[in-house]
Amino acid sequence: ASSGRVPMFKARSSRDLRILDFDTECRPMHYAEWRPESQFTAIAWSWVGEENVRCIVLEQDLSNERYMLEQFLADFAAADIVTGHYIRKHDLPMLVDHCVRARLPMPKSVLTSDTMDLVKVKGLGKSQENLATEFKLTAGKHHMNGSLWREANSLSTEGQHTARKRVIDDVLQHKQLRAELLERGLLKPPKRWHP
Repeated sequence: ASSGRVPMFKARSSRDLRILDFDTECRPMHYAEWRPESQFTAIAWSWVGEENVRCIVLEQDLSNERYMLEQFLADFAAADIVTGHYIRKHDLPMLVDHCVRARLPMPKSVLTSDTMDLVKVKGLGKSQENLATEFKLTAGKHHMNGSLWREANSLSTEGQHTARKRVIDDVLQHKQLRAELLERGLLKPPKRWHP
């Protein structure tokens, strides 16, 4: 599998690029101006090339929400590239929403490697789970039905455990998927994202 490095993009110094893989879970909250608003219930992140996955799950009393955001944003700020699945349309705009509400500084403009950015395909499903199955990856996705999502979104102890497993498994699977797509030459180059 590929190391996840992108040789055509150089960092400002001679060091290797730091690539941060991340995923979020969220729960619906309410409608604002006819649009659904959501709240992060878990964030997991891991540096490409490292095994450790950091994860913070929202406490039931929401007491650690700011801490969760600050911890993630600290590593986000250190990344040369951030990567995930559908992050430019979902996770990153949601991160901006949370920064606004928490009165935190905006996340920086950054190169993004979104695994939705495949070469042009027609019938190949582009969900992370479908692509992982197509390429026979070993990292699985933690399946959740409506009942499990309801429990996770309640932030009960068992629900927090389920959300933690889901978001960590998604990061582990995504790291494998991105490496596979790079090795096969199927992933387009990173794009700059601005908040």
